[in-house]
Amino acid sequence: MFDKSTMLRQCCDVRRLLVVCLGNICRSPFAATYLREKLTGLVEVREGGYIPTEDRPTPGTGCQAAAALGIDLSKHRNRAFSDEDLDWVDMILCFDADNYDYLRKRLGGKGNKIWPLGTLLDEKSPWIADPYRTGLENFRKTYETIRNCCDELIARRENSIDSFGNYTASCQ
Repeated sequence: MFDKSTMLRQCCDVRRLLVVCLGNICRSPFAATYLREKLTGLVEVREGGYIPTEDRPTPGTGCQAAAALGIDLSKHRNRAFSDEDLDWVDMILCFDADNYDYLRKRLGGKGNKIWPLGTLLDEKSPWIADPYRTGLENFRKTYETIRNCCDELIARRENSIDSFGNYTASCQ
């Protein structure tokens, strides 16, 4: 259903990226923060969830696991993404089947913008489970998986732009 090579080709044209999970307190803030740090100047990254309650922090175990990987989520507060975000975005990254289904319904005919980040895993399932209300070890494993997927996107972007800012053949 999700093709890794198609996703990587599509990411070459992305200038505006939205990272979405249910509550925007665990997976999407980690991925968005990591991508922002690594793709500065190449891609603008926003994040959000679709639970309408806002201003919730990342759980303490999530902050600890992220900090161990060099990402500070201690000041993060969630936000719900908006229709404006959906109009603005070139690509949406999500994490699980519920995220994907919700986004497909919300976007209607523009569903080709949505990709499970786990498409980049060499596993049968593209889904990355929510570590919310689990232990530190599960958060660590989830964040390492997200980081590995993000690194593949980052490498594709960095290797596809020449010193003049033009796309090379690797993104054709």
